[in-house]
Amino acid sequence: MNPIEKSTTKLIELDPNTARLTVDLSALKTNFLLLNEMTGDARLAAVVKADGYGLGAARLAPPLVEAGCDLFFVARAHEGAALRDAGISQDIFILDGLAVAEPEQLHRYNLTPCLNRLAEIERWGAYAQAQGIKLSAAVHFDTGISRLAMPLAEFETMAGDPSCLNGIDVAFWMSHLACADAPSHPQNAKQLNRFKAALARLPAAKACLANSGGIFLGKDYHFDVCRTGIALFGCRPGKLKSERLSAVVLAEARVLQVRDIPAGTTVGYGATWEAKRPSRIATMGLGYADGYPRHLGGLADVGFKGQRAPIIGRISMDLLMADLTDLPPDLVSAGDWAEIMGETVRAEELAAMAGTIPYEMLTSLGRRYRRQYA
Repeated sequence: MNPIEKSTTKLIELDPNTARLTVDLSALKTNFLLLNEMTGDARLAAVVKADGYGLGAARLAPPLVEAGCDLFFVARAHEGAALRDAGISQDIFILDGLAVAEPEQLHRYNLTPCLNRLAEIERWGAYAQAQGIKLSAAVHFDTGISRLAMPLAEFETMAGDPSCLNGIDVAFWMSHLACADAPSHPQNAKQLNRFKAALARLPAAKACLANSGGIFLGKDYHFDVCRTGIALFGCRPGKLKSERLSAVVLAEARVLQVRDIPAGTTVGYGATWEAKRPSRIATMGLGYADGYPRHLGGLADVGFKGQRAPIIGRISMDLLMADLTDLPPDLVSAGDWAEIMGETVRAEELAAMAGTIPYEMLTSLGRRYRRQYA
């Protein structure tokens, strides 16, 4: 090892880290069991795409298996292969289907595609017949989201000619709800009715419609298989109530400095915040480079031992500030940890303030967090 490599290694060892991310695997299992109870006889699948929403799919999958999960969804073929390499032997479905991946690749890793076009059905069926076997697949058709799924015209062709499914064992028919996080939205009922009408025209097989939000819409939406992603992490889907879900992700920032400032002092870039009274200010080592939205300055809070303090001034690349004036004077000191996201400040609350969704909050968390799994 050369001197530069030695120095770099030593720096990494000595780095006290200013941002840490704790993933509570026990809470993850608890959420899965709660959702599994809600879905009754339906098989509950875990969606761990985008490397488990940025939290590490290979670390999330084993405790989910321990909780009874035997079906996973990912978006890309390489995500499925990574789970196989991590020792996951349960069923893994690839949402992208054969849009990019080759049948041989999926077959080699025992990955099951969600077929989204007639051309994909033909390729998967032809490959299966060439191998002299039948291969499993989910068949995904559109009921109103107009995204990655079989368009209506292709569905009509498939429904009118079941022979196009030769070589394929349909694991389940599936579709995806566009507005499940808004329980009163009329699109939900429209898609449910379209899905039921489509199933009546297709060969008998299991069915899958509900995502996390769909689970909370009730039993009519559950069918045989439900898919849960964001709810696994304790985030309530949209306006749906799910208070029993536990926060899985705890994002924290180290307090680098606490200082007292007189009235009239400005804080942060642009001098956008000015103390109206003598104030106590904490500066923390986390910013928009760590995936924390810059415009949450002046909107969001951080948590200190279960108590909240408002973020003030502009959030910068590496730092954010909070006003501690209304907290007990000895509550916060330099070196302490501030909760940026967790039970005190929920991800869905931050997302609403940022004009986004919890999915983006989780997947945007940067690479500088010291990750640990509880």
